[in-house]
Amino acid sequence: MITAGWHHPCGSFLWGLYAYALARIDFHDAQFVDTSLAMRLGSIFGRGSSRDSTFYGWYVVGAMFFGMFIVLGTRQGFGVFVETWEREWGVTTGAISAAAAVGWIANGFAQPVLGKLVDSFGGRIVVIVSLVVMGLSYLVLAAINDVIMLTVVFGFVISFFAGGVAPGTTGAIITRWFQRKRGMAMSVVAAGGSLGGLVMIPFLSELMIATNWRVAWIISGAIVLCLGVPVAM
Repeated sequence: MITAGWHHPCGSFLWGLYAYALARIDFHDAQFVDTSLAMRLGSIFGRGSSRDSTFYGWYVVGAMFFGMFIVLGTRQGFGVFVETWEREWGVTTGAISAAAAVGWIANGFAQPVLGKLVDSFGGRIVVIVSLVVMGLSYLVLAAINDVIMLTVVFGFVISFFAGGVAPGTTGAIITRWFQRKRGMAMSVVAAGGSLGGLVMIPFLSELMIATNWRVAWIISGAIVLCLGVPVAM
């Protein structure tokens, strides 16, 4: 049996090499391998055999943190634009709030759908597609002229695909990578959303004051496409 050579120096080396490779496998494919074995053995044999002993899962955490930072940060900045839209479109706060309410409902329905897609195709593809769609939608949002289009673009499209970078989806990815320190990893990712709101809301406010609301959404889309997508890849 394969385990017969476990204590043999050659067998130990091969097991360590196998574990080291699996611990650094692309996280889209992590669902098809025994990552707990890879992490356990990689922690034994990886250290000391390589100068870089950082577990690749922490890079995944960093990517998810940045995705949450951008997605939740920009979505929470929605309220910054309400007064401007009221004046420009001649609508009430209630009409714009209805678009936001549709967004929360769409986001809720998206969670089980996108969660199923994560199980079927892996977290990486879901996150990347979600970021691409959201980035492009932000650019489209900069061109809208009424509350109906706001409801369609923000309420349905953006809010739905925001579920692809939500705690439920990212949590599923993190649990595949971490056997130990799982709570810490998930907490770090969740903190990205809170920090995103803290940074992006004043950033969007200042950006809108310096330019206008359309430029603010164009820059938001560029940030997602030029920074968020490459990090997720």
